[in-house]
Amino acid sequence: MKIPLERLLQHFTVIQLLRPVYLITGDEPLQKRQAIDMIRSQSEKKGFAERCIFTIEAGFDWQQFDQEIRHLSLFSEKKLIELHFTNNKLDEKGKQHISHYVELLQQDVVVVIIMPKLGKTQKQVWVKKIEQYGVIIAIWPLQKEQLQHWLHTQLSNKQIVLDTEALAFFAEQVEGNLLAAEQEVEKLALLYQKEIKQTTRLHLGLKEILPIIADNAYYDIYQLIDIWFEQNPAHLLHVLATLEKNNTAIALVLWVFAKELRTLAKMAWEKDQGNDLEGILQQYRVFSSRREKVHHFLQHYPRTFWYKMLLQLFEIEQYSKSEYMIVENVWQKLRQVFLQVGI
Repeated sequence: MKIPLERLLQHFTVIQLLRPVYLITGDEPLQKRQAIDMIRSQSEKKGFAERCIFTIEAGFDWQQFDQEIRHLSLFSEKKLIELHFTNNKLDEKGKQHISHYVELLQQDVVVVIIMPKLGKTQKQVWVKKIEQYGVIIAIWPLQKEQLQHWLHTQLSNKQIVLDTEALAFFAEQVEGNLLAAEQEVEKLALLYQKEIKQTTRLHLGLKEILPIIADNAYYDIYQLIDIWFEQNPAHLLHVLATLEKNNTAIALVLWVFAKELRTLAKMAWEKDQGNDLEGILQQYRVFSSRREKVHHFLQHYPRTFWYKMLLQLFEIEQYSKSEYMIVENVWQKLRQVFLQVGI
């Protein structure tokens, strides 16, 4: 079965026996750590006193894994085995050994597999077997509303409540970086520990947290495109400023944005040929979260608009490679192009 992280604790409350295998997959370290901690805690409660950890890299000897499964300790009848993968690739021997273990349905051994985001790997047979006999926990970055809810929960656990404005500001500062968010929550609790002891709930506003919360926002390039589709100029400018401050490669930003603009231009051409918009969205596999915006774009902007934007990106690329290039000017030009939609 597949379950989200927020339902993992509920899963443990309704089952009597742990599943033989749990696959934790994703690229968000804090949530992965939380999932691992929950499984460790539940396994200890159910008598899995021994824990064995393997780091899986190229050339790993899978006989070690088999030996750990077959031989239980004199001190414990139950064992938890963790397989920490450095990437999402599993060699043929690994696939065979994991598939064989899953089919055994052992009750005295639980295997936890921790991997980066699966991607195409999720279609492989060994993953399907884990889904059938075990549990797959896919970790995804928190969206803006989810992040605010997560922050509210973490702060409430520390007896801190932020007003709406302060919570939104906090979320914006740590978006895409939960580890930094956790550190900032701990920082607030530490700085206000005296006040917290004097009340059941400490209420704070923007004025109190503004000097404390650092700008830890991290956005990869693809998140930038998602935010562009939001058509929220203030949020978009904040993201671009963060990327500029972090010395993000301009060529990479140009490449990813141009890719999206080319796709929009192709879809606009399809529309001009009289093709149905819904059919076009399906043909180009537009994400459900973007469908409404893309539909709006295609209704309101002709394909010549997208060609014009692509030409502007080409000009920025040429400028960024010239001997007269000034970095600040490049980012300013980029901002102007990004903001054309919706103006």
